[in-house]
Amino acid sequence: MSLTLQEDNFVVIDVGSSVTRAGMGMHDTNKVPSVTVNMSDFNNPLNGSDIVSWEDLEACWHTILFKELGIKKSRNEHAVLLTVPVEWSKFELERITQMFFERFNVPGIYLAPQPLLALYGCGAVSGIVVDVGYKSTTVNVVVDSIVQLEASTTVPIGGKHFDAYLLELFKKDESLVQQFKEKDIPLDLDFARFVKEQRGVCHVLAGHEQSTSQPTVGLPGVIETVASAATEDVIEDDVPMAQKEEEESVKNIPENVQVEYKGHKFTIGSYRHRVFDPLFDVSLVGESGLDIIEAMRVSASHCEPPEIRPKVWESVALCGGGSLMQGLQMRLKAEVNRVMPSSDNIGDAQPKQVGFLRIPDYFTILKERQYQHLCTWLGGEIVAKLVFIDAKNYISKVDYNESGPSVVHTKGPSSIWWMLSILLATFVIIAPSVHAWDQSDFEIFDLVDELEKSEGKGTSFYGWLNLTPNASPSDINRAYRKMSLKVHPDKNKHDVKAKEKFARLGKIVAILRDSSKRERYNFFYKNGVPRWRGTGYYYSRFRPGLGFVSMFLAFLFGLMQYLVGWVNYHQERRRIASFVSDARQALTVNVPKSQGAPTLGRSVIEVAGRAMRCEVKSDTYIIVYPHDDGEPIHLNTEWIQRPSITRNVFLFSWPLRIYQKLTGKKQEEDEEVYEQEDTSEEQEQKEGGGKKKKKAKRAEPVQVTGTKVGGRRRAVRK
Repeated sequence: MSLTLQEDNFVVIDVGSSVTRAGMGMHDTNKVPSVTVNMSDFNNPLNGSDIVSWEDLEACWHTILFKELGIKKSRNEHAVLLTVPVEWSKFELERITQMFFERFNVPGIYLAPQPLLALYGCGAVSGIVVDVGYKSTTVNVVVDSIVQLEASTTVPIGGKHFDAYLLELFKKDESLVQQFKEKDIPLDLDFARFVKEQRGVCHVLAGHEQSTSQPTVGLPGVIETVASAATEDVIEDDVPMAQKEEEESVKNIPENVQVEYKGHKFTIGSYRHRVFDPLFDVSLVGESGLDIIEAMRVSASHCEPPEIRPKVWESVALCGGGSLMQGLQMRLKAEVNRVMPSSDNIGDAQPKQVGFLRIPDYFTILKERQYQHLCTWLGGEIVAKLVFIDAKNYISKVDYNESGPSVVHTKGPSSIWWMLSILLATFVIIAPSVHAWDQSDFEIFDLVDELEKSEGKGTSFYGWLNLTPNASPSDINRAYRKMSLKVHPDKNKHDVKAKEKFARLGKIVAILRDSSKRERYNFFYKNGVPRWRGTGYYYSRFRPGLGFVSMFLAFLFGLMQYLVGWVNYHQERRRIASFVSDARQALTVNVPKSQGAPTLGRSVIEVAGRAMRCEVKSDTYIIVYPHDDGEPIHLNTEWIQRPSITRNVFLFSWPLRIYQKLTGKKQEEDEEVYEQEDTSEEQEQKEGGGKKKKKAKRAEPVQVTGTKVGGRRRAVRK
């Protein structure tokens, strides 16, 4: 089977205890999963992160691959990236690997930890990942693309506890209970879950527990008090616009709300907003353990080195179905701020503020709030596009056949994280600028540049119009009339740029007259116009042609080829050195201690579970006999070709090969090499007194069974 996989054949499966998502094809990462299955349809094989039924779990994945995605099992050419909880043991990972190869006939598989993928989906490589699941909530810390397993904590609260607690609040509302009795409809968990999942009905209001102690009592003015408390705790000068809008929406939440359920309308009080209280106080549902704030604090405190702790607090990613609840981010931030040190003299290892991540805006579909819980899925798609381009990165069927299920421990995240870290580091640097500016900001940037170019560096809109930043609309109108008389084209007929200046004046005044645009300009007036304005800004002003894009991609691909060549070069040298070391170690097995250990001679090494005869010639040279009657393979680190631009970069190697083929120069060089080798061999035989010395000729690279080292076979001359 070919190890070259097509991009549209990859499958990503995001495993969950309540819902599992899957999709095929990676051409467009800006999309929702095409397959969503409820684990309850398969008898809930997962209890949180614990596998309770392997048979049901296999049935779930079998249905996804062969029924929902329509893959043919006998001709399965679809490699799978599976997101896995960090709690799964080595035995479970090995059994999953065995299942996918032997039961599902996949050509390749890659297992990736869910917390890391969640951060990648948000464009980060370090941070705290809070996964609000159905049966529990997990908190994990990731530092530079490495999951800190010792810092993982679990809160015994999940979606099912929210349903039960909300139902308990409903049953305390005598008016609601009476409504259900009159309609002859059971007041059960289904109704509680229905209300919880209705968009805009429940809101996890920060600080609301101080004001809503009794759900059955009228609460006039509670919402206004709650909104004020939430705003005081959360709002800062640098709070994103989306969060400010959410905080403003708190003030407009009605005290009571009507929901339609099974054809009837029911009125629910403001106590509905307490649905997530068990996450902050586990004793409310009879559980014991850490609440979410304590869990985050404990996880961050176990993060090493200590200097990284403030950084991870500034990059908190919320995922899981429970993260969709409105106001959860506000509530978490308010609660965390209460336990953070407030002194100005705190150390560098102490967190100073908490920040939240989100899917970047250039994922135009997944950036929407209702899709933020899909950040793990998005991270899986991003990683799949990088992993499945090279068989060295994932577990192929060849790897599995040679090493068995244990191969999952040798081909894991560590093999590509260095590449992902570099990519996502760039991603993180660019991302804030990309999703911070919009078209109105781009217009301001252009006008600022034009004005400074025309009137001098540092000239602002206010300075050019002789206004102050707090000028009133009437002041702006007067300044406009005065300046228009000065720069009008009719007054400056000899100025070729008069029309341009007058048009610029109109645009500047239009911005100052518009309250929202003026607010944006005031922000840049106060903080300065950014030097990096996002890829969208530069792309809209410089649209590269097909030739430029082709050359840039060719250069980038060539650079990657060159780097990969050096990586393979060093790997092959290390592998041959390892063979020599193993062979020498085998030579000392039956040697008496009184004798010195031999370093040269015949020995045996184990390759892919099979013993092979070998002969050590020097520190860098070993001959391997894969078969008793077969041709030996000569491995020498000195024979491995060092990477070069003309040989490893296709931009240079292809034209050179075509030229050599047309001119026959390559054939002449090969013949000359053989003539030199023949002369050298004859000379050695003469010097050795007629004794024939065998010399391994340099020839084509070969592959030792079960390994990926480059070797040389003897040159065969006809």
